[in-house]
Parts: sequence; C-alpha cells; structure tokens
Amino acid sequence: MLLSIQRKALLRISSGYRTMSTMAAQVIAGIPPVTLLIEERLRLYSRDDTKLRTTRLLERSTTLEKWQRVWSDHSETAMWSKTLIPDVRQWVSCKHRRLDFYLTQFLSGHGYFGDYTKKMGITEGSICGYCG
Repeated sequence: MLLSIQRKALLRISSGYRTMSTMAAQVIAGIPPVTLLIEERLRLYSRDDTKLRTTRLLERSTTLEKWQRVWSDHSETAMWSKTLIPDVRQWVSCKHRRLDFYLTQFLSGHGYFGDYTKKMGITEGSICGYCG
C-alpha cells in the first residue's frame, strides 16, 4: 500500500506516464523506495549517537547501497532507464539534475515515441510523426 501511494506521488513529481514502472519512477525522481526509507529511519531511531548529521549521512549511504543492489538486481522492468542511469548514487547526487516532462519521457522510454505509441495502440506505425 505504501508503494502505491509513493508511486502516485512519484509520477506527479516526475511528470511520468502511469505506464512507467515504480522502480523507474523512484530512480528518475531520485527518491528511494519507501520501504528503504522506513528502514533508514528505524536505524536512525535505534542509534544513540551524539553526531546526528554524521549518522544521517552514514545511514543515507547505507540506503543508497541497498537501493543500488535492488536497482541492479531487478531485471524485469525499467531496462531502458537502467541503461541510461546505471548508478543510482551518481544520479541522486547530481546537483544540476532538473526533471521535466520531456526528460522523464526520455529516461523512462514511456513517451510519445513511435515504438511506444504503436505498442500502446495509439498509432498504427512506429514512424515518427514529425520526422517521417
């Protein structure tokens, strides 16, 4: 249930089509899966450190490592996105990353592209309507 709620928010944040996988939406938006965020908060809550900032950075690093493993190991969905964004940590830490509708279409492969619109039954052919 939490993932479905997060998915709706991620699709709004990234301006993605509803056919985009949850995993691709998480990576493109740069927001870890809610289950990993919950685990991170539990680890933070259970620690008794005085250096809270250092502890938070350490726990976020652990979360990013787990997220990378999930992203790399999950082979059924988001193959196009994995090709373009192989390293989650590098993508999330990119300071000049700005999402918009067009970038999300490109990164997810779910957009107004010939092959995609043909697959969805929107057009009859996979030839681009603009370039022929």
